[in-house]
Amino acid sequence: VALAEEEGMRRGAEGEAAAAGRALQAERSQREEADALAARSEVRRIEAHREASEARGAAHAAEGRAILAEAEAAEARAALAAEAASEAAAAESLLEEARA
Repeated sequence: VALAEEEGMRRGAEGEAAAAGRALQAERSQREEADALAARSEVRRIEAHREASEARGAAHAAEGRAILAEAEAAEARAALAAEAASEAAAAESLLEEARA
């Protein structure tokens, strides 16, 4: 009888140890899944930050191109105005010669 009781206690302890091992493994798996989820989340956050930085860079480049285009247009307008003033002065000179 004592042997049977001892065998029953041993099997009970083994069952408890196996259950505890399964619980530990489940907890470890959950931690690993949580770590993997956190890592994927961090990767997405970094990618979003990179994309935002690239978008800001593209916006700054576009702004720079717009400013350059405005400057080039202003230079062209100034050149046209100078040319028109020169032509007006030449026409005025010819008109004065014709009157003389």
